[in-house]
Amino acid sequence: VGVHQPPAGRPIRVAVQVKRLTAAVKRGTIDELLGVLHRDRFGLGLVVTTSTFTRQALEVAIDQPLELIDGEELVRRLERFQVLLKPGPHGELRLA
Repeated sequence: VGVHQPPAGRPIRVAVQVKRLTAAVKRGTIDELLGVLHRDRFGLGLVVTTSTFTRQALEVAIDQPLELIDGEELVRRLERFQVLLKPGPHGELRLA
């Protein structure tokens, strides 16, 4: 849970779900987060994964207050913000 403060306007409550998976994130995960967004009145939801999203997960997110970030996009963003990572002892990524 976080708060995003746009340059102009009111703060937006953000729900974040992070998935460290080798398989693609399925639609059920997206459906669950959408339920939380509506029930708890979040303005935006983020799903971040080290893998990918199924076609069904991507489709259900269209026109929803969601941002889906797959593993490749995560790496691009980390590079853009110059976050340095190194592999951990179990194959995980750690801050360098």
